[in-house]
Amino acid sequence: MQWKTETQLQAEYADVLGAEADTALLRVAQDLDAGLHATEPPAVLWSVPWRLPEAAGTREGPPGGWMPQADQDRPLLPPPALAAGKPLGSDPSVSGGNRKWRMHTKLYAAFTLVAACAVLLATGVSMAGPNTGSIAYLGPPASVVSTASERPLDGFHRVNTFVRRGRKPELIFLAAQVPGAKTISIERWPLVKALSQFGRLTGINAVDKHCVPVASGPTAGLEICTIPTYDLSHARYSSPYLAFDSKDLVRTVGSRDRAFQPLSPIENVLFDRYVRYRSKPKCLKLDKSGNPILVNGQFLSYTCTSFGDYIDAAIFNQTDRVLPLIAVGDYLQTVSQIMITGDFVESIPLTPTPGSKGATEGERVSSFDADRNAMLTGRAPFLLSGLVRNVNSEANVITALICHATKNQPKSVCSRPTIKLILKSVK
Repeated sequence: MQWKTETQLQAEYADVLGAEADTALLRVAQDLDAGLHATEPPAVLWSVPWRLPEAAGTREGPPGGWMPQADQDRPLLPPPALAAGKPLGSDPSVSGGNRKWRMHTKLYAAFTLVAACAVLLATGVSMAGPNTGSIAYLGPPASVVSTASERPLDGFHRVNTFVRRGRKPELIFLAAQVPGAKTISIERWPLVKALSQFGRLTGINAVDKHCVPVASGPTAGLEICTIPTYDLSHARYSSPYLAFDSKDLVRTVGSRDRAFQPLSPIENVLFDRYVRYRSKPKCLKLDKSGNPILVNGQFLSYTCTSFGDYIDAAIFNQTDRVLPLIAVGDYLQTVSQIMITGDFVESIPLTPTPGSKGATEGERVSSFDADRNAMLTGRAPFLLSGLVRNVNSEANVITALICHATKNQPKSVCSRPTIKLILKSVK
């Protein structure tokens, strides 16, 4: 076959591809026009978007192994010829029911290939797997089920509200940007790993530990640190299977927690039903220097009423803690039984001074890069850390519940033996 110049291609295919057609698309069109013949496919196929087949070897649907998916959230524009009112496959030089659908069939396949590339680029999902260069990549899936005794679904339980956005099930994460909220910081790790199995997560940032040195007492010379985590407040998620929304209700500004990201209607429903703190939060009275006031061995407190105070109570109250919240499909969790702060914090034995009644051990927190490297290599950041196993365990539980919500799509993820085993506990 003799290859034509770009000018020749532009002139030959301009009536269908348009005058501004990309050179790569023109080359694909010429290549496909070299002898590929097919029967005209039903025009209705152009009314729905396309996605890759669920399992390798699938050959259902139109040429190229693509399958229609009823997902109106991601409409696919028809070819210019169809948009202009020209019937696909019409050829006035051929009559009768045995027409050969030549160039338009090839262009149909060309558009299919281009659509494939667009979907793969948008979702970050390829035949080779997730984008391993992104900070959202935390290593390949591991074969570990729930590490919480007698809790195959961790703290998740079924609720009456099925969370969805349009035609897609949705995963909602309600949290906060509060430095001391360690339970929120650790929960973002398995969440990110699970989401990466179904699409592309961008717009996220690493939040490294922040340490304050201890000036006096038995732990003088050591540091008090926050736990490294992800900032999901500006996350963007592209997936043909799942929608995702992360909302940080408050963030710390100076010494106060201020309302941050507004909630959607369904998020407001979840907040009112599962997050809103039912009691009246208490705040410590501070002196002019900002230190708590101690009288007769007890700290003075008062009833506080700001939104930030109520969210703080929802995070730090050990008996009524309801944040972070994860809702996916018709399952919801507010307290994980798998993830613990000790997986990210190493205890350091201290030598007590004579007559000291203070702490006998301090803490050391690894950096974000050290924790992520532990996930990539499968080696714990320090002795006795359960970080790798527990993050993978929680990620698999979340992955299984996403599979339940997406009706086991994609099969490349949901057919893993570990996920199928966890799904046996899903009602």
